[in-house]
Amino acid sequence: MTKLKELIYTQRSMATKWCPIVFSLVICHLVFPVKAQQRVQIRDVFSSMPDSLMPTLTKNNRLDMIDFIDAKMRAEVTNLLEGDSEMLALSDDSLTLRMSPVLTITMYLLSTENEYDSLHQVICMERTYKLSSDTTQQTVRSFYSLKWSPLQHLLDVDEKKLRQLPRSTILKRDEEMDSYYKI
Repeated sequence: MTKLKELIYTQRSMATKWCPIVFSLVICHLVFPVKAQQRVQIRDVFSSMPDSLMPTLTKNNRLDMIDFIDAKMRAEVTNLLEGDSEMLALSDDSLTLRMSPVLTITMYLLSTENEYDSLHQVICMERTYKLSSDTTQQTVRSFYSLKWSPLQHLLDVDEKKLRQLPRSTILKRDEEMDSYYKI
């Protein structure tokens, strides 16, 4: 019986020693969560985009477009120039916008070896302008960090190299949306 009492006493004393330490660790974890390396989605980047980079769409317009796509509705909004702008496709790491009949914007999240804003991703924004009634187009490409700081040194990226950069899930929702607006 004395052995049993000793064992119980030992376990109680260990519990009273370790309990405050474990409790402190749990509290620290709740107060200062460990931030894991996470991949950012294009929807978050698009909604946090400064208005100066896309002055015809307000933040509410951009958020409405995302909500409409998620609800499987046509994602068309009236822009600040009283024209119609539409989100044509949205995936985890890309989106396509028709800003006007002559301007289409495609945004990609690209993985990089270098770190920008604490992550290994950059934003590539392609503005494609339709120059005439035929198929003549001009594409202007710009790169940004995830906090929308311009990355001028990436402007010289070779077209072949750009196509080879990893994109995780470039899934267009055009097929899903066709039934909604009968293209």
